[in-house]
Amino acid sequence: MSDTLRTLCDIPHLPPLPVIAQQILEQATDKDVDIRRLSKTIEQDPGVMARIIGLSNAAYFGQPKPIYTVQDAIVRVLGLKTVSSLAIGILLSSPFDVSKCGGFDLQRYWHVALLSAAVGRSLAPLLKDESIEPDSSYLCGLLHNIGMLVLTSCFPSEMGSAIRADHEDESSHLIEIEERELGIDHHCAGAVIARKWHLPLDVSVVIENHHDKDYQGELARKVKMIGLASRIANTMIAGDELQVETDELGSLGIDSAAFEQVIERITEQNEDIASMSRILAIE
Repeated sequence: MSDTLRTLCDIPHLPPLPVIAQQILEQATDKDVDIRRLSKTIEQDPGVMARIIGLSNAAYFGQPKPIYTVQDAIVRVLGLKTVSSLAIGILLSSPFDVSKCGGFDLQRYWHVALLSAAVGRSLAPLLKDESIEPDSSYLCGLLHNIGMLVLTSCFPSEMGSAIRADHEDESSHLIEIEERELGIDHHCAGAVIARKWHLPLDVSVVIENHHDKDYQGELARKVKMIGLASRIANTMIAGDELQVETDELGSLGIDSAAFEQVIERITEQNEDIASMSRILAIE
């Protein structure tokens, strides 16, 4: 075990799961969830409440009347599952101070997260697998890179150097630099904290393995789908041409024409999603 992994596995070193996040996870998975109760739970954290309301008023949703409460955000705009996922994503990011890591772009982090979540939710029905739900896919996409926050918070200097090296060498891969410099990459770091926090199994498995195109383990189709969603998000943000092999879509059971429709729709939404990421990046 590397020194970095020992540090991460040291229980006092990692923050506990925020209490409100635990309450939201429990309430959101309750079939008889009370929207008013969930709204009041979210409103216990003014920062989360402000971001949820801010997102609800974003141009992306085209609301004719302003949203002023979390309950309105749930009922009129976002829906219960999306509000729950966004609140959880915001709360789980809150313990990590990334401000000391030079080169880390928090707005881009959220842009990738939101785009991956949107793509994942849109692709899920195309897999025609009842176990791969759009809402859980959204949460997986939103949290798939949370290990970046873990490493940039715990090891700001080392991660700053790794990010700079990745930017300077187009042939490099950040996870390889992280492994070389820290003895651990952000996927493994994210999985460590996901397990410590007892996040849903699919979330922790996706976090750890979404980068591996050849992954054949537990929940493989969902893992590969979120990996594809993440690559799509990064490609869109970079402004590069999207290249997805027909065989990759075939292995997931995704129809090419339906896939193109998803990409076209998400591309049209990208600027609005970027605006949403700026709201989430406010510290």
